[in-house]
Amino acid sequence: MALTRDQILAQSDIKFKKIYVPVWKDNVWIRQLTRGEQDKYLKRQYHQARIKEVTEVSAMNLYGHDAF
Repeated sequence: MALTRDQILAQSDIKFKKIYVPVWKDNVWIRQLTRGEQDKYLKRQYHQARIKEVTEVSAMNLYGHDAF
């Protein structure tokens, strides 16, 4: 039996991980970025001017076509 669209979208596939931060002497929880968050991060990291310098890499394949 196949899952419905709503069942698929209701699934949580973002991973969480607890890490110890020695300087704080405590644990913190971090989570995986969503695809949209990854794209926003890459856009900030590789500003549009930088993308134009590298002609073989397009914004589409750098940021992911599925997040537009």
